[in-house]
Amino acid sequence: MVKYICLEFFFIKKFIIGSNIYSKLMIEVCKAKISDVEHIIPLWRKLIIYHKKMIEKNRPELDPFFVLKKDGEKISSDFIKRQIRSKNGTILIAKDKNQIIGYTNLIIKDNIPLFNIDKIGEIIALFIDEQYRGKKISTLLFQESKEWFKQKHIKHVMLNVSPDNYHVKEIYEHLGFSSFLHDMRIII
Repeated sequence: MVKYICLEFFFIKKFIIGSNIYSKLMIEVCKAKISDVEHIIPLWRKLIIYHKKMIEKNRPELDPFFVLKKDGEKISSDFIKRQIRSKNGTILIAKDKNQIIGYTNLIIKDNIPLFNIDKIGEIIALFIDEQYRGKKISTLLFQESKEWFKQKHIKHVMLNVSPDNYHVKEIYEHLGFSSFLHDMRIII
């Protein structure tokens, strides 16, 4: 049985994760700062590689939709910096011993104007470094994401997940997400 203990210091939360004294981790979850971007980008790169391999293996016809621009990394870095500075977006990071091991990218956006829900939260990305997977760190980041959205008075949250990413789909379903629409694409 994995247990969590949450310790709050100012705007930083530290979680002790583990089932016994030998397997405990001290995970810190906090908002990213501009100085963290250079450490988030390697995780972003791993996320892109992970998705690229999945597409090549399962749906090679969709590969053109996932080809990055030559300056894609700089564009992503600039976007992350804007998210950190934004009142309608943020980046939350998970750290183990001051090393960033995971992150989530959150944004608040306008919903389609004909619906009652004006604003909707979106989890653009949630990624945990491979060696830290299976330790419920994605759950911690999601719980903190929910808190951030609640502070912004957002009650409805969405995300996109590849239909071939079975394990991650299961995690999101376990966290309470339900399938809503199915994105389909074609090259003409």
